[in-house]
Amino acid sequence: MLRVPTNLTVSVPLLMKAHRNLPVDGRAPFVLTADVHLAKRLVDDLTCLGMRPVHLADHESVLTAWMETRPPLLLVDIRTPSNLAFSADLKLQPYLRDLPLVAVVPDATSATRNALRDAGVDDWLLTPWTLSELAARVRGNSLQPIGRSGREAGESHPAARVRILVVDDDPFVQQILEHQFRRRSWEVVRLEDAVEAFDRVRTDPFDIVVADALVPPSGVFELLCNLRTLHPAPAPRVLVTGAQDPEATCVRALGWGADDFVAKPLNPAVLAARVGRLVDRP
Repeated sequence: MLRVPTNLTVSVPLLMKAHRNLPVDGRAPFVLTADVHLAKRLVDDLTCLGMRPVHLADHESVLTAWMETRPPLLLVDIRTPSNLAFSADLKLQPYLRDLPLVAVVPDATSATRNALRDAGVDDWLLTPWTLSELAARVRGNSLQPIGRSGREAGESHPAARVRILVVDDDPFVQQILEHQFRRRSWEVVRLEDAVEAFDRVRTDPFDIVVADALVPPSGVFELLCNLRTLHPAPAPRVLVTGAQDPEATCVRALGWGADDFVAKPLNPAVLAARVGRLVDRP
């Protein structure tokens, strides 16, 4: 149950009704943080991107603001532990769970990623960020496209159903990629093992495989070799991701037949755009 502040004058049923009736204001993202310096930078940068961000310092303010504005996403400073719990509560509410949550995080350790995954957070923004990184996170996760047209905004490919296989042993990476792909109405299957992935591809057609270079048990290169030599044509297109020595990994992946490469840490919106290019390629 959503932990609403006891002194909040707005009832939850009224909030639910207001939320359903309000159109999404695509240029008014909410920013939840009590840190005035972080708030100023986020607000200034979002304003530079042509938006009208709403800074909110506490949970009550967020719920009250929802009575007047339905935001395209919520940027949450998770250095305050209660903000992460509040985010998890929001994701449990049928009338709020569709709201994309982007966590502003001081690090991207496995402990942080696990906490974000458990809370249902859709994406994260690592501090310090660049303006282009912020723009990609906001535009890639917003409920309503901001300043972009059709395909750039993530509309589905109407000609046929697109099927994506994500092969990565990091559950949070799987989660955020699935979120990005499903927003584009693509079907997503998640696996953690390259051998299992090849077995699945042999019996189940996919358009694109997105695989981490170090996926167990032996990495993506055996999967690439099997796809190019053992899989009946046409084989799915493969986009490889990797963090360890990305330049060398990129060269090796392309040499083994990969169609594209994206370095980690991933920008999910950029990766989804690259996958979209593979989908559209003749």
